[in-house]
Amino acid sequence: MRAKVLSGGLIVVVLLVWGAGVAVALRGTWSSLHRPARHALDVTGPTRTAVDRAIAAAEPFIDGLYAPREDGTAVVSEYYALPVRARFQGSTRWQLLGSGENRVRRSSSASSVEVGFATFRQGRASLTGLLGIDWRATTRDAAIVFTPLSVSGTGRVELALQGRRLLRVGPGDGGRRLEAVVPIRDRTLFRSHRFTIRHATNDGEQYALYRGQRERARRLGAASRAGGFPAGRDVYGPMWDASRRWPDDLPFTSAAYADCQDPLPEDAYGYEYRSKTCSLPSRTYLLLSSFDPLARMLQGLHVLERHGDPGHPYRDRDHLRVTLRGEIGRWESLFRRQDGMPRCSPLGCDETWSSGVRTAVFGALETELGYVQGDRVSRSYADRAAEVVLSSQTAPDGALRTVDGPYVQPLQAGGFAISWRRGMVLGFSSKFVAQKQDDVVQDLAMPKEYDGFVASNAETSMAAYAFLVRYRCRRFGAGCTGQFARPVQVARR
Repeated sequence: MRAKVLSGGLIVVVLLVWGAGVAVALRGTWSSLHRPARHALDVTGPTRTAVDRAIAAAEPFIDGLYAPREDGTAVVSEYYALPVRARFQGSTRWQLLGSGENRVRRSSSASSVEVGFATFRQGRASLTGLLGIDWRATTRDAAIVFTPLSVSGTGRVELALQGRRLLRVGPGDGGRRLEAVVPIRDRTLFRSHRFTIRHATNDGEQYALYRGQRERARRLGAASRAGGFPAGRDVYGPMWDASRRWPDDLPFTSAAYADCQDPLPEDAYGYEYRSKTCSLPSRTYLLLSSFDPLARMLQGLHVLERHGDPGHPYRDRDHLRVTLRGEIGRWESLFRRQDGMPRCSPLGCDETWSSGVRTAVFGALETELGYVQGDRVSRSYADRAAEVVLSSQTAPDGALRTVDGPYVQPLQAGGFAISWRRGMVLGFSSKFVAQKQDDVVQDLAMPKEYDGFVASNAETSMAAYAFLVRYRCRRFGAGCTGQFARPVQVARR
């Protein structure tokens, strides 16, 4: 069986390489021939009240992911999870799921209850058991349940949820169902152990500056600098109008992926996630990212903010004199096909699902073109993108419609969906090849910390937030503070 899985994975890798070669060979031809006609959408856009409400609901979600570190800096955790950690008797070190030899894999999952098989190890000592959570949507508490299956090489083991003590487990507890009730009003208890400097912490610094949270911005900035990122040098920097000092090719330079060089050290509460992008040579990843409209739209927004002119020529990965005015029609055509922006790869664009970050970036770009540059067509796309992003936000009760059925996760309230299929059903592609491609990519990533359903994360929610505050400022003239208080230089037409 294992051999079959490996051979299937090898076939997918071969297909990816072949597809990339063909796409690279023909890409210039496709780009020059495919320039769809632009036309406006019939849309009114959301009201300011709706936008204000969505922004206000998102702030507690984002604020709860702020994670102070023991060295005095701070980072942004990736998502809300089940960050149970273990400390073996006689040791001062905490073992964090997803780090070292500590592993978790899903055992079962349904509606409001999730159960995984967890293993903690330190030297010869180990603890294995069923780790679960019942979100209890009708109450203010969550029940965390642990059933030890094996305790070896140690005495008692202490379990904690971030900084909150949960249970003590010993060799005589095998098979016993142990439960701890935790109030969910404190979201910080559920922020993941893992964090990233690229995107999440860099975005967090800009978010804090926009909110006027200067001490948080200082601590997040300190972690970003230690992680190799000067202010604004992140591919998402343009979403916050924070990257003007960097060259036009920012999203396609290895400097924008500095976190692959020297990750921050683990402490008792968290560790830096090593992205799957770091498992590839930087040139390879930059080439692959150039097939995705995400990096290209971010570059277009970056160049527009730097030069104030959608006709300003710049260089992307393939062409010397690209203009945003010449590119925008392709992205609008892609958006129209499914009312959202998909992810694209060397094998093509998967239009069975939409991506939250890509739709938000598209919306921010169209907002600038429509409400600053006066492009009537772009204005309609900005309005529609805002409607779509608002509809992707999780309601206050945490109810989720997913491809696997209904879920309830109260901590997701206010977050924006990572991905959805038609009808705003949360989930990724239904295509077999796309799923196998994702499996291969996932094999390059670190082991999972949490194997439950993640509806939203820091990257998606901060991209959506940045889009909505920009949209509110440009369309309604409200909330124009922080980065969005800068004077806008409109190019002469």
